[in-house]
Amino acid sequence: MMERIKYHLSELIKRYTREEYYEDIKSARREYFGTIGQLREEEENFESQICCFDDWYLFNFSLRNGMTPVQDYLNAGCVEVEFRNTFEFPDYSLFEYRGRAIKGNFVIQNHLTGEKVRLIKDQSPVPLMKGEIFVGRVLSRGGEHFLMRGVTPFPDKIAPRLIKRAKQVRKHATPAEKNIFVNGLESVRIKWLEYGRPDPERFFVLK
Repeated sequence: MMERIKYHLSELIKRYTREEYYEDIKSARREYFGTIGQLREEEENFESQICCFDDWYLFNFSLRNGMTPVQDYLNAGCVEVEFRNTFEFPDYSLFEYRGRAIKGNFVIQNHLTGEKVRLIKDQSPVPLMKGEIFVGRVLSRGGEHFLMRGVTPFPDKIAPRLIKRAKQVRKHATPAEKNIFVNGLESVRIKWLEYGRPDPERFFVLK
């Protein structure tokens, strides 16, 4: 499973960063970084945020033809039938890293569904400490789950606040509203970094 997912993710990046998509990429960068704030290469989270942008571009940005890169890729018949749902319905959410299970798998908890997710055994190491809260995307198929590289962690001090808010969103929000909630969290975190990491309990005021 993981090799096929990696293959398709690689093909997606190669295909939708070709010269013919130059204007789309420019528009995507303006939209994404206009929302979360501009990044500087010297920032410690620069590589992670570029991975987050790549994930957002593939799964959320609308190309000039009205489809996301993933939708366009699926529409072109590039993905095996058994993997279509994997790419069509990624789990974009607020997660908590719970460490390793007895069998060695990494485990995360999805706070927008309340479910624990056991990641695939050959998942790359999760760059987080146990108990850390983060925004990320999980691709799933046949009970197996793969965490993508774009991971956005949050300060431990506000973890209880984020979890409480996620539970409230879980009860009443539509899928689109959940995406807005998760995007908003990423936006606030970037601004928090830009302001020099002030007291997160005062900075992260959730509506």
